[in-house]
Amino acid sequence: MKAIRGANSVKTDTPESISLAANELFSKMLACNDLVEADIVGLIISHTKDLRSLNSATALRRTGKCKEVPLFCVQEADIEGSMPHVIRMMMFVEKPSLSTVSHVYLGETAKLRPDLNEEAMPWSPR
Repeated sequence: MKAIRGANSVKTDTPESISLAANELFSKMLACNDLVEADIVGLIISHTKDLRSLNSATALRRTGKCKEVPLFCVQEADIEGSMPHVIRMMMFVEKPSLSTVSHVYLGETAKLRPDLNEEAMPWSPR
């Protein structure tokens, strides 16, 4: 089993913005790791406390994603100085042919982990 991390920033706390950011992150995590939903064992999603208008798990389900995937959504720890308006995902996958994973950090969150952000590493083997 492997765990894949990802994050995306949300421009404003609206259902539309949260849905767009959550779906973009989820889709990119699948695409960057050559996965399908059947490979996912479970998905943990967190929001910073300033994102209150929509649960990302609900957003994914409303767009037809994760029908068979166990989802769990929590509030991120409220740490002083943390980046606001952030959705994070930790995707647990079971795919024997997946030897390495590509973590995905989109938008402003690319600043959080440039060492794991594929787009920040042009030498990445993709």
